[in-house]
Amino acid sequence: MDGSYVRLRDVTLDWPPSVVPPVLVGARGPRTIRLAAERGDGVILDTGTPADAVRASCADIAEARAAAGRTEPFRVVVYAQPAEVSPQVVADVAGDLGEAGADTVVFVPGDAAVDPMPLIEACAASH
Repeated sequence: MDGSYVRLRDVTLDWPPSVVPPVLVGARGPRTIRLAAERGDGVILDTGTPADAVRASCADIAEARAAAGRTEPFRVVVYAQPAEVSPQVVADVAGDLGEAGADTVVFVPGDAAVDPMPLIEACAASH
């Protein structure tokens, strides 16, 4: 590998994985999202990404993958931090992000100091 910032020559893993793991790229802006689409197996969008931005990102991803000749499955993971915690809100957020193109929604509590159990229970009850 000979990139702009990293150069690796004659490098091998002592214990390579039997199955090559997918590479998911954390991305926020359109350039990084397009790069993830061209080179990666998926993208991770952080909290605060609304459904319309997920939809726009998915359109950019489809365009970039087509231009790069990539036809393999591509994952879109979105982290969500609902302002309110209830089964209905969790279901609505997951539904909106799913309809926008996310295939995985990861819910995180609003404050690290807060007990995460209400969010866990709301996620469980939303099914």
